[in-house]
Amino acid sequence: MNKKLLLSVVAIPLLAGGVIYYSSLESNSSEEATLAQSTKVRVNDVSINSDNLDSTTTSNPKTIRGELEVYPFEEGVNKADLIVKVKIVGKIGEVSDPVPKTVFNTQILSAQKDDPTLDSESISIMQQGNSEVLFNGNELFKENEEYILFLKKAVGPVAEEYPNLYWILGEESNMYKSISNNLVEKQGHIDEELKDVESNQISTLEENTSTQILIEEEFIEKIKSITNNY
Repeated sequence: MNKKLLLSVVAIPLLAGGVIYYSSLESNSSEEATLAQSTKVRVNDVSINSDNLDSTTTSNPKTIRGELEVYPFEEGVNKADLIVKVKIVGKIGEVSDPVPKTVFNTQILSAQKDDPTLDSESISIMQQGNSEVLFNGNELFKENEEYILFLKKAVGPVAEEYPNLYWILGEESNMYKSISNNLVEKQGHIDEELKDVESNQISTLEENTSTQILIEEEFIEKIKSITNNY
């Protein structure tokens, strides 16, 4: 994650409703390329521009740099349709339109906020990026990893293809990775509202980029105090 990128989100106006701005990464003609430079599509809650595509060697994925719509902790809890701790079972597909995403099958380990429409112990989750293009340099989920995720129910044709499909509210700003017994690592954007559940351990995802280590049990209790999901 890029610290300078994440800090800039706070300083700029954010569009309501959650969006991704995205311009086509590849075009088959000069006319299409010109159109792509000026065309933006709204999806989810991230701002992406084709000018922010970093090319790497042919053996490595490219990276899209995007701006996150970062919600304060309590607002994020209220906006989420579902908050769960999941175990990644495996990748089940990729989506390229309108932006690259990877779909994972996951097993629900515990629920911190219930979705009353869900009646299943497994769900599908979309993460930004795929095998060819990564979002903000974020590595894709790996099998057997465990996360607490703030999720929104997906709609549209892709939701018909994958059962119980959700996308991640705020992407890495609402991913909390289990790193050891009773500790989770917030994958992006330090949140002042979570200072009271921080561990004294500090982790560095990238050089000079610190993120928060939280005491999982206290973090879950903080979520439940808002949702009353006891």
